[in-house]
Amino acid sequence: MIGYMEFDFVTLATILYFFIMGIVLFFVILMENRSTNETYAWIFAILVLPIIGIILFFLFGRNWRKNNKKRNRRKGDIYETTSNLLKKVYEKEEDNLRALKEDLFVHGYAKIPAIGYAAPYMMATSSEDIRIYSHGKEKFADLLKDIKAAEKFVHMEYYIFTTDEVVGEIFDALIERAKNGVEVRIFYDWFGSIKLTQNDKKRLRDAGVKIFSGRSPLDKINYRSHRKMVIIDAKITYMGGMNMSEHYVTGGKFGEWRDTHMHIVGNVAASAQELFAIYWFYATKEDLFDEKYLPVADAAKYGGLLIQEREEQGQAGNGKMVQLIHSGADTDWETIRQVYEEMIASAKETIILETPYFLPGEGIYSALINASLGGVKVKVILAGISDNVMSKNASFTYFKELLIAGVEIHRFHTGFMHGKSMTIDGKIATVGSANLDSRSMSINYEINLIIYDEAFTKELEAIYAIDFSKSNQVSLEEIESVGFFTRLKWSLFRLLSPIL
Repeated sequence: MIGYMEFDFVTLATILYFFIMGIVLFFVILMENRSTNETYAWIFAILVLPIIGIILFFLFGRNWRKNNKKRNRRKGDIYETTSNLLKKVYEKEEDNLRALKEDLFVHGYAKIPAIGYAAPYMMATSSEDIRIYSHGKEKFADLLKDIKAAEKFVHMEYYIFTTDEVVGEIFDALIERAKNGVEVRIFYDWFGSIKLTQNDKKRLRDAGVKIFSGRSPLDKINYRSHRKMVIIDAKITYMGGMNMSEHYVTGGKFGEWRDTHMHIVGNVAASAQELFAIYWFYATKEDLFDEKYLPVADAAKYGGLLIQEREEQGQAGNGKMVQLIHSGADTDWETIRQVYEEMIASAKETIILETPYFLPGEGIYSALINASLGGVKVKVILAGISDNVMSKNASFTYFKELLIAGVEIHRFHTGFMHGKSMTIDGKIATVGSANLDSRSMSINYEINLIIYDEAFTKELEAIYAIDFSKSNQVSLEEIESVGFFTRLKWSLFRLLSPIL
C-alpha cells in the first residue's frame, strides 16, 4: 500500500510539475512576441507532447542570442574592431560604391544593398572574376588546385565534413601546405560533420592544422553553422551550397547532386575573412583580427550593372560588384530573409528562385504572391526528390495559393537539387548557403552573396534553363486532387514547420 501511494505521489508530482511548467512556458512564448506561426507551433508541441515539447523548447526554442547580455556586449566590441580593420579595404572601393549606388537607384534597386548593410561590415566590394559551379566535380578540382598553390593561409568553414576519398584528397593537400608553413584552420559544425572521423581530425592536428567546432554549448545544440566557405591568401573565396563530401561529386544515393557554388577573386575575401575570424574567436579565443589576413590589392573598377554598360566601359571597368550578407544567432536582423523579401519586391519583370526546402516565412510567401499578381513572371524550382520528409510534405501546403496567383512551380526529378539561389529581372542574383525555411532564415549561421551583374545573372539563368528541362511543372489540378489524409499530413507538418 505504501509503495503504491509513493508511486502515485511521484506520478502526481511529475504531472503537476510539467503542467505548471507548460503554463509558464505558454506565457514565456507569448511574451517573446515571435511570429504567429512559430508561437502556435511551440504551443501546439507543448500541448500535444507536454514532456517532450518542454524539453525540446529548452533545447531549441529559447532565443538565447537576444537573452545573452554578456555575449551581446562582447559582440559589440568585436564588431567595432572588425569595422576598423575593414575601413582600409572599403576606402579602396569608395568610387565603386558611389557608382553602384547611382546605378541601382536609376534601375530601381537601391534598397537591396542598404538592407544588406544592416549586417555589420558587409559593404559591397569589387570582384575581378566569379566562376559558377553547378556540380561538385569542377568545384573540388579547382579547390584542390587553389589549396596546393596557397602561400599564406587557408581558412575553411563548412556545415558538413565527411571522411571519404574526395575529402581525403583535400585533407592531404591541407596537411602538405601546413607542413610547409601555411596557416590552415578548419571550422566545422559538430552535428553536420558527425561522419568526420577522429582519425581524420587527429592526422590534421598532427600536421599543424587547427580544427574546431562549435562556439558554446547552446550554439552546439541549436544554432547550426550552416555556412560553406573557404578563404585562401586573402584573394580567393569559395562560397555557396556545397559541403565537403563526395556526394557532391558522385551524387550518392540520388544519382545526381545538383548544387550551386562560386569561386570569387576579389575584395569580398575581406568580408568573408572577418566573418570567419569572429566565429573562430568565439570557438578558440585565437585573435585573427589582423591586417595580414586582408587583401592588399587595389579594387577592380566597377563596369556597371548591365552588359551594355560594361561593354562601354571596356577594359577600364571589368569589376563586378558583390556584397556578402550573413545572418545568425549574433546578428540583430535576419538580413538574408530581409534581402530576399526586398529583391522579390524590387523585381519588375522576372523572378527565378531555386531552393531544396521550401518553407517560406509569411514575408517571402506574400512577396512572391504579390509579385506574381503584379505582373512579374515568377518561377520556383524545388527538389522533387528530397532528403527531408518533413520539409517535403510541409512545402506542398504553400503550392495552391502560389499557383492560383500565377507562380510557376517546378520540381527537379533527375536527382537531388540542393542549390540555393535567386535572380531578379536577369540583372541581380544571390547565391549562398541559406535554404528557404525558418531555420536558415532565423536561426542558423548562414552566408549569401549578392551579385550586381547582368552577365553573371544570365549565366546562372542558363543553368536554371537546364534545371527546368529536368523538372516537372506542378499544376493546380494536381494539388487539388490530393486526398483528405494526404492533405492532413501536409498540414500537420506545416504546423510544425516554424520549428523543424
